[in-house]
Amino acid sequence: MVVEGAAGIGKSRLLAEVRRLATDDGMQVLSARAGEHEAEFAFGVVRQLFEPRVATATAAEREELLAGAAALVEPLFSTSPGSGPDLQEDSSFAILHGLYWLAANIAYATPACLIVDDLHWADVPSLRWLGFFARRLEGLPLALVVGCRPAGDGQDSLLLADVLGDPSALVVQPAALTLGSVLELTETRLGLEPDETFGVAVTVATGGNPLYVTAVLDTISREGVEPTAEQARHVLELGPRAVARSVATRLTRMPPDAVAMAEAGAMLGDGGALRHAAALAGLDPVGAAQNADRLVTVDILRGADPIEFSHPVVRAAVYERIDAATRDALHRRAAAILAKAGAPPERAAAHLLQVAPVGDPGVVDALRDAAARALANGASATAVDYLGRALAEPPPEAERAEILLALGLAERRAGRPDAVAHLEAAWNEGVDPLGRARAGLELGRTLFFANRHADAIRVLQDVTTSVGDADPDLRERADAEMIGAARWIGEFYPLAAEHLAAVDEATLHGGGGTAQLLATMAVDEAVRCGSREVALRQARTALAMGVLADEEAIGYYHAINALFMVGETEEARGAYEQAAREARRRGDPFRVSNLLGFMAYIGLRLGRLRDAEADLREGLALTYAAAGDSMAFQWHAGTLADLLIERGEIEEATALVETAQLDEQSRDNMQLFFLRVARGRLRLLAREPEGALDDFRTIIDVAAAGGAFNPAWIPARSHAALALHLLGRDADATELAEEELGYAQAWGAPVAIAVSLRTLGLIRGGAAGLANLNEAVDMLEPTPARLEYARALFEHGAALRRSNHRIDARERLRSAADLGRRLGALALVEQANQELAATGARPRSVIQTGTETLTASELRVAQLAAEGMSNKEVAQALFLTVKTIEVHLSSVYRKLGITSRRALPAALLGDHQRP
Repeated sequence: MVVEGAAGIGKSRLLAEVRRLATDDGMQVLSARAGEHEAEFAFGVVRQLFEPRVATATAAEREELLAGAAALVEPLFSTSPGSGPDLQEDSSFAILHGLYWLAANIAYATPACLIVDDLHWADVPSLRWLGFFARRLEGLPLALVVGCRPAGDGQDSLLLADVLGDPSALVVQPAALTLGSVLELTETRLGLEPDETFGVAVTVATGGNPLYVTAVLDTISREGVEPTAEQARHVLELGPRAVARSVATRLTRMPPDAVAMAEAGAMLGDGGALRHAAALAGLDPVGAAQNADRLVTVDILRGADPIEFSHPVVRAAVYERIDAATRDALHRRAAAILAKAGAPPERAAAHLLQVAPVGDPGVVDALRDAAARALANGASATAVDYLGRALAEPPPEAERAEILLALGLAERRAGRPDAVAHLEAAWNEGVDPLGRARAGLELGRTLFFANRHADAIRVLQDVTTSVGDADPDLRERADAEMIGAARWIGEFYPLAAEHLAAVDEATLHGGGGTAQLLATMAVDEAVRCGSREVALRQARTALAMGVLADEEAIGYYHAINALFMVGETEEARGAYEQAAREARRRGDPFRVSNLLGFMAYIGLRLGRLRDAEADLREGLALTYAAAGDSMAFQWHAGTLADLLIERGEIEEATALVETAQLDEQSRDNMQLFFLRVARGRLRLLAREPEGALDDFRTIIDVAAAGGAFNPAWIPARSHAALALHLLGRDADATELAEEELGYAQAWGAPVAIAVSLRTLGLIRGGAAGLANLNEAVDMLEPTPARLEYARALFEHGAALRRSNHRIDARERLRSAADLGRRLGALALVEQANQELAATGARPRSVIQTGTETLTASELRVAQLAAEGMSNKEVAQALFLTVKTIEVHLSSVYRKLGITSRRALPAALLGDHQRP
């Protein structure tokens, strides 16, 4: 429910009634009230909601509250600056995910009501979470009720609109008081029956706003004015300013200590502890409590400990009375008091953002602590504010480069365009050589992901040269990053090759940089058809060091992809699966998405189409959640389009490739080859061999310029040879297929050799072609590459049919059709059936049954449930709601003809998913 309206219209009163009703119904009530001057306190509203519940829980209760994914946010409720996730990780989604499950755990224990008043003043991280949470309420025994001013009035209008615009929200907009209500209220407050003209004047002056009506009547009462027609003009002069006048009047009648308490409370805001307000006002605890009580009696405060004003407008009126110099001093003192009391650094930082820069090193230190804490808790935008203000203080010259580096990293995480500029300034202004080198390493990474490859390489080269032997691990990291930046762009590959050749494994130092270099060397050894044994050794050594997965470096993918090309496909997929489980546990959907993309490619090449489709559908959904990572989207789209071609879903594959928008600027980017392969295959199917040949030739030429020849990575020459064959250029096609076979044999991986043989056999035809195809079948039969085996069976069977060996052809074609159906390769099944019909045999069944009828999402949910995970655990792993899991499982049970999850393992095992 959204209670929306202008200040003073009665939102808080309605929320108080919601609290009463929820309490009477036995619900847990968690409430918060945002404040205009606390908007820079990261997760301030979230803390108000959950901190009391977490802090007062017993050890057993706390374990339940923070069970599962909720454990991700335990550091959020500690006070130490360094607590929280590794600052190198982007923990923003993990925090959102963990907070969702904290709320869910609370609600599953006892139905709950979350109430947030004055949402328009909420801090950005809290707003972001509330928007995330509001879209996932279905199925939770929880009500979310917020009060706010109209969207556009608050801290972040877009985030606020995201919360308020949810179509499932019930919107309540309190109306202004009518004339009759104003007259009744006037009589109640003044004890005299008002003249109607007077009532009209009050209504006009206040717009019927209850707060303003009450303030006007309060002022009139204090001035001894009677509610007559003659006094109507005086009422019109008061208007909404009556609140400030009323507050001022009440304060002038209070002793100085009470005024000091009111001002201290206004500085600290609602929720401020009485002891902190006392210290800020310079009062002893007893005097502070007495004066706070006085403020309650005159309706300036609603509560004394913690401090709570009767209305935000009243607090604002008190705050505005304080002159600028006094405000500055009070904010500084408030920050010091909170820091000394052990409050989270963000509380002090929220005050320091309000003071004028004077070059105070203490302010700089406090803001840096708060920024570290905000980054650890995923509030990167807030960290940017803290660090930007620290830079303006200004800091001591010796600290400036460090702050620039921290600011640039925070901006990179927050997606701010100034990240490069600040990282570049940190690099240029650094005095300490190693500090400058660390800035250069981060600048190089940022430039690479901004597609400024030449600039990235230049900076990273400077880092490796400048570091020398002072920090071998840092030098190795920079060298690995530089090679990674150059390795996959054809024009820069010679530089990468030069650096790779200069690496001496015997002299590497054994840290994270060594692991990254070994992984980079392994994938290079593989793609250029070097030594399988060397690539395997380097990849396994890099992974065994145990640092690549923790650092989430690109080297992790390099090492596993080298394993795949070597032919250790099960080991490669297993490594990705383990990493994905860990990423799910940490609540990191972006890493899960990347891992799923690589897992799916291996699954596709093995023929596990249903698993691969589930991986890709989930990965694409998480990519959309990541706010448009175009590179990840194009990677997933290319692999999924390739898979859809195997399933015969050509229209969806075509639409996906068109949506991914492969353009000419990406021709030299080898990381987008998979999308280009899918487009080329679609062009072949559409009988557009010229366009297909252009796609495949681009891959071949760019890869060759980048020293990449291995068909175990991408069999581009086979694809191009088929396009040439379709164009009638069989001599060129044969030459290209033989060239690929030569690379495959030099590399020695059976699957790559068999794929090349299959292509060569198709082009050659006749007895020689049959021999090639038969050899391909024999080579693939013992491998786990079931899809390639099914293709070889089909092509051999079709060639036998064309050679009039119908009986032998039928055996091959039936085997291809049966295997294709089990794999879900329905396009292959249809082709095999057409060939079977041509031999005079009956086509094989293409009707899908059992698990073959499950959607990719249903299959993924069923697999996790079959592993023994509860609905709640499955929801956490897939970043979905329990309600969504329940819907999927109901559909799974119906399609499989079972009634409970106990029957799932047997039902899934029976589909021959892993032949």
